[in-house]
Amino acid sequence: MDNCDPSLNALIPDVKIDSALGASSNATIQKYSQEWCRWKVWASSKVGVSMIPAQPLTVSLYLAHLVQESQPKNQPASAVKTAV
Repeated sequence: MDNCDPSLNALIPDVKIDSALGASSNATIQKYSQEWCRWKVWASSKVGVSMIPAQPLTVSLYLAHLVQESQPKNQPASAVKTAV
């Protein structure tokens, strides 16, 4: 949670990560945590956008943003797939 709000780090010990995420590997947990932070940063930078609950149109716009962001860099669609 390096790029997330520092106050959230204090809450981590209170969350039972293992039971919440099942048998996911650390790499999987980190990957989804990074994607959540990416969504959080994007959503909070937009006026009137709610992170939770996310509206379908907002999610679609976010995915379109990821596609546009990856095209000039010739990146694979994996960022979009992970976000979905």
